[in-house]
Amino acid sequence: MRKYLPFLLATTLTLPGCRRSAPPPLFEAALPEATGIRFANTLSQDSVLNIVNYLYYYNGGGVAVGDIDGDGLLDLYFTSNLGRNRLYRNLGHFRFEDITDRAGVADSVGWKSGVTMPTSMAMAGSISTSQA
Repeated sequence: MRKYLPFLLATTLTLPGCRRSAPPPLFEAALPEATGIRFANTLSQDSVLNIVNYLYYYNGGGVAVGDIDGDGLLDLYFTSNLGRNRLYRNLGHFRFEDITDRAGVADSVGWKSGVTMPTSMAMAGSISTSQA
């Protein structure tokens, strides 16, 4: 037994150091109070609008990302299937300002099921975000 004592002691002391720490999370939830983003694609069911009559009812609206004001920060545009769309200007440090009304892009009429945004930087700044 004595001849195995150094091996047991070395194993006991080194094994705890071999544990792998958990990798950091890839994503973290960010509260609306911290980001300024307050958007929900809320759908109510009735006898006309439901998953039985419209197979893709719960597929959602869309999200577009692009620099709409030319400041080098990526802004966000959310479309709602039935409600108001929202445009958020990126202020940096994961803070956003709702500029939907100033930009005139709420479009609350009709069904929306997606959105695209031009990727050309020539389009940047085409939506006015200045205060009236």
